[in-house]
Amino acid sequence: MDYDDMQPALDGLAPKKRKKKPRLRVPAEKFPIAKVVLGVQAAHLGRTFDYLVEERFSEDAVPGVRVRVRFGNKLLDGFVWERAESSETDPDLLKYIERVVSPLVLIDAEMRRDLDRIAALFGGTRANIIRVAVPPRVAHIERERGWTSISRGARPDAAARTSLTSPVFSASPVAVHESSNGISTRSDPGEKASQDQQDRYLDFETRRVQEEYAGADTALAALTGTSWKRLVWDCLPGRAKWSADMAWAMASAMSSGKSVVVCLPHHRAVRELAQALAQYGMKEARNQGDPADYVVVDSSDPQDVRYRSYVSLCSGAVRCAIGTRAVMYAPVHGAALFAVLDDNAYQNTDGFMPYANVRDVLLERSRLHHGVFLTMGLGRSPVSQYEVDQEGSKVIEVHAYPTVLHQERPWIRWMNLQELQSLGDTTAGSRIPHTVSAALMKAAKEGPVLVAVPYDGFTEVLSCSQCRRQARCRRCSGPLRTRGRALPVCAWCAQPAAGWTCPHCGCDRFRAVRIGAQGTAAEIRGLFRNLPLVVSTPSQARGVVESVPNTPRIVIATPGAQPRVEEGNYRAVAILDAWTSLYSQSLDARADTLNVWMNLASLAVPASEGGQVLLVGQCDPDLAQSLVAWDPRLLARKENAERSEAGLPPSVCAASVWGKYAAVMEVVEEIGALTGDFASLEVSTAAGEKDDIPSLMGPIEIPPAPTVRNRQLEGSNDRVRAIVRVPLSQREELARRLHVAVANRAIHREPGELRFWINPKDLRER
Repeated sequence: MDYDDMQPALDGLAPKKRKKKPRLRVPAEKFPIAKVVLGVQAAHLGRTFDYLVEERFSEDAVPGVRVRVRFGNKLLDGFVWERAESSETDPDLLKYIERVVSPLVLIDAEMRRDLDRIAALFGGTRANIIRVAVPPRVAHIERERGWTSISRGARPDAAARTSLTSPVFSASPVAVHESSNGISTRSDPGEKASQDQQDRYLDFETRRVQEEYAGADTALAALTGTSWKRLVWDCLPGRAKWSADMAWAMASAMSSGKSVVVCLPHHRAVRELAQALAQYGMKEARNQGDPADYVVVDSSDPQDVRYRSYVSLCSGAVRCAIGTRAVMYAPVHGAALFAVLDDNAYQNTDGFMPYANVRDVLLERSRLHHGVFLTMGLGRSPVSQYEVDQEGSKVIEVHAYPTVLHQERPWIRWMNLQELQSLGDTTAGSRIPHTVSAALMKAAKEGPVLVAVPYDGFTEVLSCSQCRRQARCRRCSGPLRTRGRALPVCAWCAQPAAGWTCPHCGCDRFRAVRIGAQGTAAEIRGLFRNLPLVVSTPSQARGVVESVPNTPRIVIATPGAQPRVEEGNYRAVAILDAWTSLYSQSLDARADTLNVWMNLASLAVPASEGGQVLLVGQCDPDLAQSLVAWDPRLLARKENAERSEAGLPPSVCAASVWGKYAAVMEVVEEIGALTGDFASLEVSTAAGEKDDIPSLMGPIEIPPAPTVRNRQLEGSNDRVRAIVRVPLSQREELARRLHVAVANRAIHREPGELRFWINPKDLRER
């Protein structure tokens, strides 16, 4: 008998598969409905969706936990936002939550309130914010120790919080060793002595701040008080001066029981602040189980590090977080200090929808938490100055006493054409005049000297040496450039410029008007032959040089890449090519330039020790005067006066709307920016009169997105950008209308790109 004949008999012997009976699901007895925020970024899906909660999940599926639900034919993660007794959705259409991913409450009631307000402020959805605020789950982190304090929405009681004391601040709870209840305290025989030492150090720093800064007493009362306050702090120049002031503000707030969130523009600032916090005995949470007083939050950290830090903050085990932009969403409980360094820095804007910026987020969170909002820096943003100057403003200003500032600041000289000519310098038209090179040579005999250039690489754009007009090719009118000492050639057609003469004045000599760091190094080697030369730029093979010895040398660096001097500061700082600040087209060009120059100038030793700063080249007089006087308020007030007349931020709220021409025009009409209530804007003229101007600026054409390929260019040349301006009081209404308009287009599947950005740093942003 072959196999085919035996198959029917074998099939009869095989056991029959039983169909699995569907499990009977019983809704929860109390609050059977869970309103869930899905992890979907679409604008029209930004609301909550109702799901049934099984009785077996009722205790775990509390608001703030991560759950898995079925949406359409997909399984998606989401967060329970609320539990309710009933739903407006047809009961027959409701689905059950598939499972509770983790019982940890990652978004508590305060955090949910914060996210709701931030989403409304920028016209986004909760899912937009959660994507950035809450890191992806790492399961083994939850098993490292018993996070009982945040499971099922519980929090340590008052007695437990009192026992979670740091050796530095009695109101700063930390959990370092696992015990029977999952959290325990440090045990150190020398803990009392250490705390006494740190208390004395805090008192010493308090006296220092009070002696150096006007408004320090009021600031201290705000940091330790219970009401919402705003502080604007202008730091003194000097080595890591800002970090000492920021650490003092953090320590003062933590000593009164406040949580702390500090956002910094770059990783170097994070390291400098960590060094200042170490003076108070505060330690960073690095590994599981280590004693910790604060965590560093950075989006570039590994997922397990980010998740451990987030869970530590959620639990209240650590109540202080510092870091770059991602830290603005750090969870905190109760009153807190929200601080930002250089609030106008370009790094402070999130690149994901809804394009939230650090300043607005921290300001709104400080108001919601009845805490303190602190913006600190060497420069002052126009937004901060606008808030200070408002009638009835209660913003607290902190700035140095004139006598202290005179002792700490370097001697700053503006070496423009008129100044050099008055000094009798015959090389006044050159890039590095003789007066500047002589001052640098003298300073370099005693220590390092910094030469700051605005551009990287080795690029030279040539101009006529006499009339300063840009040198162009006689064949195609392209710009002439040179590399090293080679003959200048056209940047477009590569035609050599042999026998070139200026068509305007007949001069046959060139002048380099835009030289990068490498080009500057080649130029300086001929001026300072016997001194070591260090070049620090992000593009070079070895990257940015972190530090240099406190010995004679010339350091050439671009802004942000300047090395720190070991155990000292630069004897002199030269800022070359100041004229480039005249041609920047961004709205905050002058404010950003002043901030860069003040940060460079702060690296010089005080004038009492011979330190000087040389600003070389023509630039805006208001900009130069603010630097020379070391008073950023001068430029900020000038900026705000000019912007108020033109109806530009910060006196108004602006939104950038971009996409296909038809889509943009349809939306600006729908929100009332063409013929509705947003069509006109009232501004104050220089004479003090009121005038109405159109609120809409544009639309203007913008180039295709960088991701568009050549074969996709057809039909993509009608992308435009429009600016809609409304009074500050109408900001949230503008965001709501734009969000609704974009969501409606998505619901109806209308074609064409359309996006918007509330309160962009630059009106050209898109």
